[in-house]
Amino acid sequence: MKKLITFWVVCIATTTQLISAQVNLVTNGNFETGIQGWYPFNNSGTHTFALDASNPLIGSNSVKISITNGTSTGAIGENWRLGSRWRMSLVKQARYLVHFKARASKNIKLVSMFQQNFSPYTTWGYVEWDITTESQNFDVVLNNSVGVGGYWAFVFYYGHLTTGDQIWIDDVKIEELPNESSGLLTDGNICNGDFEADIPNDLGSLSGWRNVTFSPANISFSVDNTTPISGDKSFKATSTLAGTEGWHSQLIWNLCPVVGMKYSIEFKAKATNPVTISAEVIDDWAGGRNNPLGFANFNVTTNLQTFSYDYPDAVTQYDLYTFIFWLGNISAGQSLWIDDIKLYQKTNNGGTTELRMEDNVNTFIKAKEKQLYINISNPAVVNIYNMKGQSVLIRPLQTGENFIYIEKGLYVVQVLQDNQIVKSEKILIH
Repeated sequence: MKKLITFWVVCIATTTQLISAQVNLVTNGNFETGIQGWYPFNNSGTHTFALDASNPLIGSNSVKISITNGTSTGAIGENWRLGSRWRMSLVKQARYLVHFKARASKNIKLVSMFQQNFSPYTTWGYVEWDITTESQNFDVVLNNSVGVGGYWAFVFYYGHLTTGDQIWIDDVKIEELPNESSGLLTDGNICNGDFEADIPNDLGSLSGWRNVTFSPANISFSVDNTTPISGDKSFKATSTLAGTEGWHSQLIWNLCPVVGMKYSIEFKAKATNPVTISAEVIDDWAGGRNNPLGFANFNVTTNLQTFSYDYPDAVTQYDLYTFIFWLGNISAGQSLWIDDIKLYQKTNNGGTTELRMEDNVNTFIKAKEKQLYINISNPAVVNIYNMKGQSVLIRPLQTGENFIYIEKGLYVVQVLQDNQIVKSEKILIH
């Protein structure tokens, strides 16, 4: 099976380096800029899901969950009544680390699990956590990997609690762990871009992908293991009738990108006849076509080619985004193959040119009382890497003083403004 690796751009001095790194799939797990991307729900009863800056567990904000109308008898099996979810993509047969901090108004149990966002809404990774009145770190490694990749949600359930109960949560992380045999990570943004786990000629097995076709187009999607263009299987689109616009047939993937970051698409494709396809990334939940990252056309020919494009705009909002291939231009009787789809996260506009680091005298970084202290004159983003080059934390910074708790160790700390590194220092946290 093909292995996809997520790459990050780390810029030190004037060089650009690509490295593999674990990515936190909960891109707003620290609540420092709000609760964007989280979706609390009330199936029975009511609760509030709001920021608490008065007594946060870490940083400037934590989320505070307050049960305002509990309808449960208190049985743990009634947890489904109230909850909050974060949507993401999971990789079939991958391993994941779940981490968060929490405390409660009294000793309670908190339930977490993963749930498919499509029928049959399978659940995976059920854990009951014992939350006390003291702030604690909670961690679990889920080795029994998901059986179906694609579009999932991580859910906290607390509908079994009673009126007046409160929980504080912060520093939520879900990270894919390296494969135990190969040591590799997949592309966490599009985790089924190689179609190797899918069943040939079964549209329903396109794990994580969905398709939309509008009249007059009539284009069928399948997994081809007879004439794949890479590996053992490839995606194949066959047209009975072309649309009048490219958007009349779409192949769609959902993801939650990181605010302040830019992205680059890469894929392989060929066709029986030359055809122009398009690829865009937009904010799926903003309404209309808001917060686009970019749009590009690709001229696919009868020769197998690798295509790439650096989307020009950075992500501006924590939300569910949609990556879309426009395939409506495929002529009747013709076919198109796509494979090895990767969506890379970048810290610049593609990673092919050098980033010059300017030492900004208005930015101060130092270790202070087991925390990282950063004082800046303008809003920014901090990237923190360990000495293996792995991403440890990405967090927005507010003007003035910022305190970030981080485990003991030696780190490279980079502060970015307008996607340019203004300060980079090696910091030892005692």
